[in-house]
Amino acid sequence: MGCFVSTPQDTGGNRRRPTNIGDVSVFVPGLRIPKPVNFSDSLGDHLTKSLVERLSALRTRIVVMAGQEAPTITRTRRKTATQHGGSTLGDLLQALEDYLPVFLGLVKDGSPLQHKVQFVWINQEDEVEETAMYSAWYEVLSVLHLMATLSLSQANLLLLPRTSIDGYQPKVSEESRRSSVDVFLKAAGYLDCAVRHVLPQLPNELRRNLPVDLAEGVLRALCLQALGQGVDIQLGLAIDSTKATLAVKRRLACEMVKYWQQAQDNIMNLPLANGWGEKHRLFVKWKYIEAKAAAYYYHGLILDEGNTEKSHGMAVAALQAADEYLKESKKACEAFNASVPVSRNPPLWGTMKYLSEKIPKDTSSKVRINKDLYSHEKIMETAPTLPDFALALKPDEYQLPCVDISWNEEATNKDSIPDAHPTTYTPLELSIKMYYKRLCGGAIALVLVEVGSLSPPLLHCPLPDDGDSDTIPSSLPDAHTPLSLHGAPGHHISTTSIGVEASFLHVVRLQMPSQYLRSPFMAHERRREDATLADYMRFLQSKEE
Repeated sequence: MGCFVSTPQDTGGNRRRPTNIGDVSVFVPGLRIPKPVNFSDSLGDHLTKSLVERLSALRTRIVVMAGQEAPTITRTRRKTATQHGGSTLGDLLQALEDYLPVFLGLVKDGSPLQHKVQFVWINQEDEVEETAMYSAWYEVLSVLHLMATLSLSQANLLLLPRTSIDGYQPKVSEESRRSSVDVFLKAAGYLDCAVRHVLPQLPNELRRNLPVDLAEGVLRALCLQALGQGVDIQLGLAIDSTKATLAVKRRLACEMVKYWQQAQDNIMNLPLANGWGEKHRLFVKWKYIEAKAAAYYYHGLILDEGNTEKSHGMAVAALQAADEYLKESKKACEAFNASVPVSRNPPLWGTMKYLSEKIPKDTSSKVRINKDLYSHEKIMETAPTLPDFALALKPDEYQLPCVDISWNEEATNKDSIPDAHPTTYTPLELSIKMYYKRLCGGAIALVLVEVGSLSPPLLHCPLPDDGDSDTIPSSLPDAHTPLSLHGAPGHHISTTSIGVEASFLHVVRLQMPSQYLRSPFMAHERRREDATLADYMRFLQSKEE
């Protein structure tokens, strides 16, 4: 179970790779696109038609929407984003959220149905064009990855500078920046859930054969990327705030360094060799260097507040390091934008707009004052170690949704006897009360009480047919004494009696023709599972009257 099929990359195929993706504030890997699945062929004999049709409809909606969105997901859609706020992305995300609760019924309680359907997704960062697996958990993993990708795309749209009403230089509003932090945390939550709760469900063989898009290192890197960019936005807001101290800004910058360093560590040894994969690696490298420029800058400013010659010297070293990292980050940015698919930077804003102006200016000023203390050639060697802060920003606590209620109805339908074939049906675990009364030849009436669990060993014995029995027991048996009945051959009920006060509760495994469940009483009570002995007696009295 869980077989997989991979399709090698070719010049045609289904994978769509743009050559230019426009302005990029947030790296968004190309969308992994699901291919159509015929649930009827795989599940038609196991689930009701209505549930199969619902699964098919929900997934088809995703296939169509993702296919339409894929060609434009990473393009700069500034006008669309301004007017509609990325509503198409929101619609696709909602479609995925609608699909998950219904789909998760396939994996509920380790159901064997999870291996019945082959799911196929088109990759983006892997050399293999598409990956197919007979695994419902692979589908869940792919859905969470897509939800995270869509969230990162939403964040990118929020962080593209827009021309302000006053006509000045394009900028990103404070509202958009704060909203983007929430989106980053949501994306990180999807990815964190994928790593901690979904990947462990896949056997090791399947995990080894996942596309690199879904490799644990890539998922962790994307999660850390989202958190790192969230801290970047927080640092920008702190820079704009008159209440934020240098210590707060330094802490945020140092935390940002740790997020990007961990992201780089996670993808360093992965085979991200083709277009999207290589661009992903370059983006993480660029942002890691950029974060170090910010951290060394604020660390240098705090060291410069000291009163000793040593602290001033360390401050200069830190500022010089910041300046070198800033220059290096510009080269890394150029390499990122030049890699295919090519991209460009939006107009500078926020943290890097501020630091691009302040780092060269403050470094030059401090070096002039302390030019006799440190030489430029030794500055990177003598740069002080950055302080180590605990990471404060955490992913949202996303949990897989509860299984849709339609699966409870499915279980009920499976526990009912569907038609009137005079054969033995699937055993039902029921609790019943038996009431003995001679009616038209001495039939035995069965009154359903409630669904129960079946634990004692059972004795199979015949059930008397209507009009054929003249051997109805004169008294009820003792507790736990098998009840012996005689009647028409082929009609069986297995029972163990259990004493309950003045009556007897019988736990049974019922195997009988459906006409016994279509008696006048059962039709009258609409097959109520909570029908009681008193209900049955009232029914008999009404018939006698």
